[in-house]
Amino acid sequence: MPLNVLVTHCWSRIGYNLVRSLAKRGLNVCVGVDPRSGMTRFSRAMRAHFRHPNFELDPEGFIEALESAIEYYKPEVYLPSEEEILVVARNADRLRRLGTLLPIDHIDNLDLLDNKRRLTELAATLGIPTPLTVAPATPEDVVSFAQRAGKLIVLKVVRSSGARGVFFIPADGLLGVVEKLVGQGRLQYGDFILQSFVEGIGYGVSLLLCNGEVRAKFTHRRIREKWHTGGPSTVRISDTHEMLEDYAVRLLKAVGFHGVAMVEFRDNAETGEAWLLEVNPRFWGSLGLAIAAGVDFPYLLYRMARDGDVEPVNAYRKGLTAKWLLGDWLSFADHLKAGRWKKLRQSSGLKTDLYDDFYWDDPLPFLAELVLYARKNIFERRSRR
Repeated sequence: MPLNVLVTHCWSRIGYNLVRSLAKRGLNVCVGVDPRSGMTRFSRAMRAHFRHPNFELDPEGFIEALESAIEYYKPEVYLPSEEEILVVARNADRLRRLGTLLPIDHIDNLDLLDNKRRLTELAATLGIPTPLTVAPATPEDVVSFAQRAGKLIVLKVVRSSGARGVFFIPADGLLGVVEKLVGQGRLQYGDFILQSFVEGIGYGVSLLLCNGEVRAKFTHRRIREKWHTGGPSTVRISDTHEMLEDYAVRLLKAVGFHGVAMVEFRDNAETGEAWLLEVNPRFWGSLGLAIAAGVDFPYLLYRMARDGDVEPVNAYRKGLTAKWLLGDWLSFADHLKAGRWKKLRQSSGLKTDLYDDFYWDDPLPFLAELVLYARKNIFERRSRR
């Protein structure tokens, strides 16, 4: 059976929705999972699968396994689904020599957009607002920032995704937390930034660009997030926001971006202010909503790789609501603990049009997600003891 697409790191709902999208278009998809497996491995949408080492723990082993899979299955196109895109981009020439199409940007651009310090510097040159930010080099820098940045500070590791490597710290306790993390070896000066916490509603602007030219655009508004301070969205709605879309396009066009990316913002409607938070220069957690609303990013990226370009897609269905079912369950206790019961009730009244991780025509991946997340959390808890 000829395979059209190979997708790696199919652990979560990102890879799952990516593979479902392609399979619905009649494409045969091979799924790669690491030793922890992944929910997509249990989906009816896949046609073949293989195992690869964890890309973070063994990047060379990951690339070698990927080379073997490409040589064996001979897919037309290879699509990394998550953070492994950085490892893939560093080895792009090596992989492209195997004859498979790889529609991702150069490592220099991916490194720039993925690095929160460099991203903030780039945004400043383009007139795109960001929260008050500093990359501290000394404890004195930390103290100085705490005195002028407001009551709550966000510490971000310069390379992290989702909520990993992000800490929300009261200003009056900032130095103590930073020094503790540095003393434990979990941080070192130069590898993190500090930002003032900004109030507002979260938005994501998702884009597909072909050598710096926009080919697809989709915007969602966050309704609920995994933690009351932020994190990945668990409930969101398809929407528009002209100013934020302009910022996102300006940012990615400035570097001549090629591929898919999602640009995150926070918008304060009361003050009229908005801030760039980060860029995911890859597929993103809310991908399923964009696909359901009519912007099929995985298939468009496949077509762009195969045909060289695609016709622009900008129209989509507004007001469509999606929920990450497992993530929303996990968020419930955090919101209650933070005393946000009223907010929780308000956002719980929305009609859910689709779930990121559960589909009636393919229920097994959701059950696998429950087991895999439980197993992962138990293992991590034990490893911290």
